[in-house]
This record gives sequence, C-alpha cells and structure tokens, in this order.
Amino acid sequence: MGSNYIVIEGLEGAGKTTARDVVVETLEQLGIRNMIFTREPGGTQLAEKLRSLVLDIRSVGGRSDYR
Repeated sequence: MGSNYIVIEGLEGAGKTTARDVVVETLEQLGIRNMIFTREPGGTQLAEKLRSLVLDIRSVGGRSDYR
C-alpha cells in the first residue's frame, strides 16, 4: 500500500481536532493504524516556542494593531 497525506486546516476553534479524531477513528476501523501526526509550527524546540507565542494572544501586550 502506498502512502497518503491528509491535511486538515482551519482557524482556531474551527474543529480541526474533532475532524482529525473522526479521520483517525475511520482509518482505524479500516485497519490502518500506522499514522504520523504533525503540526505547524511545531516539531522542534524553537518551533514549539514560536507556536506558544503565536497561540498566546497575551504575548502581544496591551496595544496591538489588527488590520
């Protein structure tokens, strides 16, 4: 069997984790258990720190310019 690549994208709170759980459950029911999960940014120590900063709205301080 060849490899497949599945991407789930969406804004924060859009249901990406829920969608991933449904996909995983479906694949497992089909007997597919060898899966690798990634996220961006992520995977390295620096990327995890960047991810934390991006996801922590408080890190931008009291004054932000959203345009």
